[in-house]
Amino acid sequence: LAARCFEIFGFDVMVDDKLQPWLLEVNTWPSLRSDSPLDKRIKHALVEDCLTLLGLQQPLRTGSVASPSAAKKRGCDDMSDDDNNDDKDEDDEDDQDDVAATLANMAPITAVAAFDDSAWEIVIDAHEESLRVGGLRRIFPPADAGKHDYSVFFEKESFGNVVLRKWNEAGCDAALLQAQKKRFAR
Repeated sequence: LAARCFEIFGFDVMVDDKLQPWLLEVNTWPSLRSDSPLDKRIKHALVEDCLTLLGLQQPLRTGSVASPSAAKKRGCDDMSDDDNNDDKDEDDEDDQDDVAATLANMAPITAVAAFDDSAWEIVIDAHEESLRVGGLRRIFPPADAGKHDYSVFFEKESFGNVVLRKWNEAGCDAALLQAQKKRFAR
């Protein structure tokens, strides 16, 4: 399973008399303290949507301690300090970089046809996330291919972003996705 990690950024924006927005700053550690009922509603909805998007489930019993294997299944296990895992992860990342470069140079339909199990897992996870977005909206990679290209802001496009970009560019439908989900369910 992919790591279930996220960050919340606070964007301070001022709107001038012509309704032109001006970005003042981006806070990497925004306060979730609420100073007003409106502020409380907004921040509560934000946190709720983030946790829902992650697919976190409420514990079965209040005060119960989950087993390490249960935490690992939910993607909440602690990071391992094992050096062998670090070397394996670096090799896997290099392999994925090579596959990403190959997929990036393919026509969208050809790239989707070349997806391996890890690529399909990314597509399925992204689809399942899209069912839990609440008031949030994914902006990268964009679902409508070509509308906004934020990839120019990255040194290189990650394997996951290439997979989702090619999936969206190919305009693949839910029927193909359902077939792959059934395959993974076995």
